[in-house]
Amino acid sequence: MNKKRTPMSTGLAAHMAASAVGQSTSSGVFSIPEDVAGGFQDAEEALASKIRSTGAFRVIRLKSGRLVRLTSVYIPSAHVEELTYIHEANIRSKSGVTEDTVDDLIGSVRSGGVVMEVLAVRGADTRYGIFDGQRRRYCALLADKGLPIAYTDETEDLSMAELRELSRIANLTRPNSLYDKGLHYARVMKDEGLDVLQAASLFGVHESEVRASQWALEIPLPLYELLPDGTGTGRPTILNLRRTLKLLTKGQVEALILWAQGKEPYASAPKALADIAAQATELAGEKPKKRTNVNVIAGIEVKQKKGNIFELTLPDEISSQQLFDLLAMLKK
Repeated sequence: MNKKRTPMSTGLAAHMAASAVGQSTSSGVFSIPEDVAGGFQDAEEALASKIRSTGAFRVIRLKSGRLVRLTSVYIPSAHVEELTYIHEANIRSKSGVTEDTVDDLIGSVRSGGVVMEVLAVRGADTRYGIFDGQRRRYCALLADKGLPIAYTDETEDLSMAELRELSRIANLTRPNSLYDKGLHYARVMKDEGLDVLQAASLFGVHESEVRASQWALEIPLPLYELLPDGTGTGRPTILNLRRTLKLLTKGQVEALILWAQGKEPYASAPKALADIAAQATELAGEKPKKRTNVNVIAGIEVKQKKGNIFELTLPDEISSQQLFDLLAMLKK
């Protein structure tokens, strides 16, 4: 059945313009021209712009070995109905979703919005066909809430079987990466004027997690794009990349980004890290420096130099006197 097409709203036009003509920056982040997008009207649309600009994504490997990229986007509540629809690959019957069948979910959506991303295929018209998350979309419409989406482009030409496999794998391996946490922590810290310790206390996590999530945001997106897990990469790899970047000047980092943008994604993270390190060394014009053992304990970088000789780097929140007091306690 052919659906009657309605005139394009201002919100939809702005969304399409932002998706189509945003200019890529040297760091791989998307920038949306204000004169094209027409300016955002409220906090929800500002959030949509922010999520598009961060470029968060993850890569799922299907059993065939095929890699599928899922990119995050947020649809403001005012545009959920016009920008999304139920894809034919969605297993649940459209008529099977009613207010009665979502009574276990609607309460949490009304109070806190949709938390878990739905999965979708983005078409050429920049509308999103949801193949996993029909109940969440229905609740978003009922509660007048926005909808977080992880999408793949229709140009990937995935079969029905592949879409359903993608849905199963994505739900089993749904990440809560340092990068994703970093985006959330950074937004709250900026809005509330919090430092690392205050943010850790607010979220009920250790300060080292907040600090590591900030480090995750320091890594340019083109480097993440070389890794199998994308922005879902774990802490050891993030620390490895951070140490590599510290060896470079700003201009050398920009050159490394250009190099990465010309490379295909790696199937192996160790191989990607080795090639990134080799390219960084070449750009720095020096022989590889001998790596020291580095651990991060409660936000303190501890480097083992030789034998029992260690070098400590304290975060801003910890004074040298506090460290001396802590060491003095060990004698008691």
